Amino acid sequence: MTQDNLKTAKISGRKRKNIAFAFVEGIAILLFLLVLGIGALIWRINDAPLDVGFAKGAVQKALVAQDIRADFGALVLQWPDFEGPLLLGLSDFQLKNADGDLIFFTNSAALGLDKALLLIGRVAPEALILNGPAIRVERSPENSFSVALGQGDAGDVEASGSHDALLAQIRKIEVRDARVVVDDRVLGVAWTLPDFDAALENTPDGIFANYQLVLPEPKNGDDKPSLMRGVLEYDRDTQSISFSGEAQDFDIRLLAEKVPELSMLRDYKPILNMRYAGDYVLANKDLSVSDLMIDLGGVVLNGRVLSSEDMLGISLAIDAVEQKQLGPLWPSFLDDENAKDWIIDKPFAGVLKNVKADIFYDLKAGAIDNIEGFFDFENLAMDYRAPLLPVEEATGKARFDYKSETLRIDIDRARISDLNVDGAALEFVDIIQGGTGLADLNIDLSGPLTTGFDYIAREPINARVDFDMAQVKGELDINVNVQFPTTDRIDMDAVVLNVTGHAKDAFLPDVLRDFDIAGDIFDIAIADHELLIKGEGDLSGRPIVAEYQTYLESDGAPHQNRIKAKLRADEDLRMALGIDLSTFLSGPADIDVTYTEFAGGRSEADVRADITPSLLFVDPFDYVKAPGERGEASLKAVLQDEEIQRIEALRGSAPNLSLDNTALRFRAGELSGGKIERFIVADTLGDIDFEITETGLAKIIMRGPVLDLRSFINNEPNAGQSYDAPPLQLSAHVDEMRTSDDATVRNVKLYVDIDGRGRFNQLEMDALAGAGHIYLRYKPDASGERTFRLEADDAGAVLRAFDMYDSIRGGKLVIFGSPTGRIFDRNLRGKAEITNFKIVDAPSLARLLGAMSLDGALGALNGQGVEFSRLASDFEWKYRTGGSLLVLKDGRTSGNSLGLTFEGTFDNAADQIDISGTIIPLSGINNILQNIPVVGNILGGSSGLFAATYSIEGAGKEPVISVNPLSVLAPGILRRILFESTPQTSQAE
Repeated sequence: MTQDNLKTAKISGRKRKNIAFAFVEGIAILLFLLVLGIGALIWRINDAPLDVGFAKGAVQKALVAQDIRADFGALVLQWPDFEGPLLLGLSDFQLKNADGDLIFFTNSAALGLDKALLLIGRVAPEALILNGPAIRVERSPENSFSVALGQGDAGDVEASGSHDALLAQIRKIEVRDARVVVDDRVLGVAWTLPDFDAALENTPDGIFANYQLVLPEPKNGDDKPSLMRGVLEYDRDTQSISFSGEAQDFDIRLLAEKVPELSMLRDYKPILNMRYAGDYVLANKDLSVSDLMIDLGGVVLNGRVLSSEDMLGISLAIDAVEQKQLGPLWPSFLDDENAKDWIIDKPFAGVLKNVKADIFYDLKAGAIDNIEGFFDFENLAMDYRAPLLPVEEATGKARFDYKSETLRIDIDRARISDLNVDGAALEFVDIIQGGTGLADLNIDLSGPLTTGFDYIAREPINARVDFDMAQVKGELDINVNVQFPTTDRIDMDAVVLNVTGHAKDAFLPDVLRDFDIAGDIFDIAIADHELLIKGEGDLSGRPIVAEYQTYLESDGAPHQNRIKAKLRADEDLRMALGIDLSTFLSGPADIDVTYTEFAGGRSEADVRADITPSLLFVDPFDYVKAPGERGEASLKAVLQDEEIQRIEALRGSAPNLSLDNTALRFRAGELSGGKIERFIVADTLGDIDFEITETGLAKIIMRGPVLDLRSFINNEPNAGQSYDAPPLQLSAHVDEMRTSDDATVRNVKLYVDIDGRGRFNQLEMDALAGAGHIYLRYKPDASGERTFRLEADDAGAVLRAFDMYDSIRGGKLVIFGSPTGRIFDRNLRGKAEITNFKIVDAPSLARLLGAMSLDGALGALNGQGVEFSRLASDFEWKYRTGGSLLVLKDGRTSGNSLGLTFEGTFDNAADQIDISGTIIPLSGINNILQNIPVVGNILGGSSGLFAATYSIEGAGKEPVISVNPLSVLAPGILRRILFESTPQTSQAE
């Protein structure tokens, strides 16, 4: 290239460069002016909103989404925070549907604009800010959720539809200072939360949101406000919401003021911390809160929540909590249930560990399906039913089931007063509805017997034992099962009590009247309102098998206390029981006794006795059963205020003894009468009614086939022995009366009246003996003089029957006597006469006849007998203690072959006989000679011509008989002088 050309090119290049520089400079100036303008604008809109009403149409057009139309009043541009979005402020912001109906309104809103698009003049909202709106969150009974926006009070919020179409165009939405109304139609609660802030970011994958709830300054003096914040994330692909959050310094009392159902929390500490995280699937409405932690200021709850379309489940767990901290945790919807009274309000203290609660709510039914609670406990004290002794220092576990309305507490070990609880199961059934619950306590106890009795004596068990607890000793090991309604007032009929176990080394005072029982082992049982204690022991030194029974409630019960015992009862024990059998029983007896006490002081003793080791005696009948001979008896004794009143159904048997259906009556502890329906004592058989008056007089009426009178006839006391039987009046009517070993009398009517000294006041008898009647009377006559008269048609039979003389046959007997002194003198003087009788087999008379060699008379005596036409004698009968004395005077017989005279005494006390007299053979011839005047007197005197004197002396059964044969030939007058001495009547008297 040439130089000129080169210069020309350089000049052209310089021109072009200047032009470019000028363009750039112009651009720079424009940019500077633009920046300056933008800066001024930014400064302007940062300082105060800029009215941009000219852009209203563009903004409205930008907010159109499907059928949703936006409208607003003033439009201003503002950029309050350089780091924040550029905002379009909207006043009176509202959304309307295609029909022009209002679906949302708020006084103040703002649109965050895309700044890049704004520079090219395009209005593109990327964020929506709502100031102070009302948000209504509603859960329907079908467990579906809806969210509605509004303005003003909660009641003005309308749930008119979804705003998804609008939200889809906006990337971010912020809610500031909102009031949130929560209406849970499932739980039936609603409340309002103020000062709620939230921010939502719309992304292609979903929606991300964070929120914050700030409550006013708490009233506990803390400067920190209550704060709750969290994050939500919506996944469009899975249509699920993940959420998490926490609360700090959250004062639950402020929430309680807004929610009446939570008023129970007003006085509780604020929540210090809360953490939660979970997911919600919109398609199937499944809610899952897998991480839930709530710190209630010392009580930390961990849990999870699961909710499906049909069921809501909440699980909560507490590592440890004191019982006093449970109250605020109790669900408010259970406040009116009876369960709260038993779980929260009943006084108990201690630490609960591993506390778990599972709550299941039926969303379709709108009701609780079940609540299950579990917890372990230690050092727990429970006082479920005062005045029942509380359970203390308990360790174990418990379970609460809402569906079965059951609270079950299993105790491994505990203490009740000074009793050890070796295991217990406390179950409370039907406790949800007040007034219908039932408590079932099953407790194994061991410890002092006195405390055990105290425990079961308290309400509602009421097993009161009538012992002096100051004297009770021993240890018990029992199982107590008691069921009672969980109401304040309990009817004892509604209490079911069962106790089984035993007492060791027990001492029970005054179990059987004043007698104590001690034993190594006693079984204890309570069932059907009865207490039963039984076992082998010692009754005040006596081996005993005993069973003590009492009713827990005596009103309406058949009795109060009952003791059954098997033991050997001695006289001291029988007397202590008020059963005095000393009149016919001595020594020990093996008895099986049931002693029953009734209301009003009445008691009964049912006794079955083996009297084999006893001495049994019936004195009036001279009956004795020696110890070792078999015998048994039974009776029922009725007592009042521990004093015997009567004995019923007395029965007994022993050798030659039988007693049936006997009843005895008592007065002031002494026998006063009775009735023996049938008895056998030796040969006596019959029935007796008797009465003993207050003066001691025994009145006896006897009827029956046989009366053995031998013991009564021979029952005179020995010399020096006083009469110890009571005064007696006996009336007897018997078919046969045995009066001696070999004889009886028949068809007897007998009346006897004996005084307290054993003397007869009156004696009457009508009977048959041999071939005739007996008529006996010893009683006062019209003048009061006590006379004696005996008449018998068969003298021999009567004398044999009463074992007086058994050698007379036939004859008529007449005896009459009257007092020897004053009118009331019991000694008698009288005459006795027997006529037309015969004597046979008379040993004493045979010896007399043999001594006189009167073979003819002796042969007749040993054959058909010696006949007499008459026997007569004067007598005196004198009563003496130990035996009477009979004095015979001027006694004589008359007959064709033999005659006798006799005088002397029979001393029953000494069993001595002293009789003397004359025996006269051929009595008929002697009588002829005796009738010759003068000669008869000289030859025979009063005894006849041929006679001998005799004497009978010595023991009554074997006397010495002597005869003076020389007196046979002596003239009568000489025989009287030499041989016939005067009877020693003075000695007899």
